[in-house]
Amino acid sequence: MRCAFVGSVALSLLLLSACNLVLGMDALDSGGPDSGGTDAGGGSAKAGAGGISGDSGGSASGGAPVNLGGGNAGAGGNAGSAGGGGAAGSSGIGMPCLTKSPDASCSCAGYGARDYWFCTAYLTFDAAEKKCKAVSMHLPKVESQGEDSFLFKTAAGKNLGEYYLGAIDAQYSHWSPGQPDGSGACIVVQNNGPWDDRTCFDQRKYICESARPAKL
Repeated sequence: MRCAFVGSVALSLLLLSACNLVLGMDALDSGGPDSGGTDAGGGSAKAGAGGISGDSGGSASGGAPVNLGGGNAGAGGNAGSAGGGGAAGSSGIGMPCLTKSPDASCSCAGYGARDYWFCTAYLTFDAAEKKCKAVSMHLPKVESQGEDSFLFKTAAGKNLGEYYLGAIDAQYSHWSPGQPDGSGACIVVQNNGPWDDRTCFDQRKYICESARPAKL
């Protein structure tokens, strides 16, 4: 497109300005399609697709390590539980008994270097002592507070009730207040723990004591 100038100089300048304006607009209209505006838009679309692809990749690669981490933590937890199970298994304290039972009604518990058989058959003092001696044992001789407490708590757990002692040590005693009073020749551990002197003819559940041998 060309511009023609006619008339005065002022009019010609005015017409030139208008012409240039029209020419500029024509140039913009013709340059739009060639400038790659649509392509640029396509480029943005590709960038958007790239962004989606990136997100997808992030989910695939980033998600997996998180899940694996969770799995590892779970495995750690299971291992801890197994360890806890091990600790629980080790709660059974004490060596197994190595001596033979005096009677079919007896069950054994160890304390120190000795086995103690807690028997639920009812016998008098003499009969119980005879039963223990038949397997090279004797009615318990209490020599310390620890042994006394062990016997009492274990007997209570087995519902043994009151039981005879075969002998006591001169260095330790656990008599009830006012005892012994001479009312009997045998020592009985009462249901509340302290000792009393009683008759030897009452039938009671009994305990046999033996040193633990190296082997049967």
